[in-house]
Amino acid sequence: MFEIIYTCRTHRNFCPGITDLGHKPKAERALANFDHPDSLDTELMISHIQSLKKGASIEVPTYCFETHCRTDEIKREKAKRIIIVEGILILTHPALRNELDLKVFVVSAKDRGREWSVLDNLTHVDVRTRIRMCD
Repeated sequence: MFEIIYTCRTHRNFCPGITDLGHKPKAERALANFDHPDSLDTELMISHIQSLKKGASIEVPTYCFETHCRTDEIKREKAKRIIIVEGILILTHPALRNELDLKVFVVSAKDRGREWSVLDNLTHVDVRTRIRMCD
């Protein structure tokens, strides 16, 4: 057996951020711009990373892209030796960047030979994961 020495934190687990949209109708929640850095609870993510770095466990929120709300499900996660943080907006927040010892930006093989498009990635996430369609 191999020891699992890493944990992966995805920024998407920290939607919605500054404003809790749960009290609004689903149609109104669907209009929110979830691709803006302010839509993510980055402060909570920073707090979780700091806790993991100190060896403490965290309680990770879960988010439902269909309803645009956090769910009641909480995932408890133990600290590991390596913490991988992923998300297209993680490098936009200075305090979050400061928590990262190594920063890597990856361009996939399909993106080689053309300018990488954040819009392409967001569109893919919206259509496949968030059950949103492009107009």
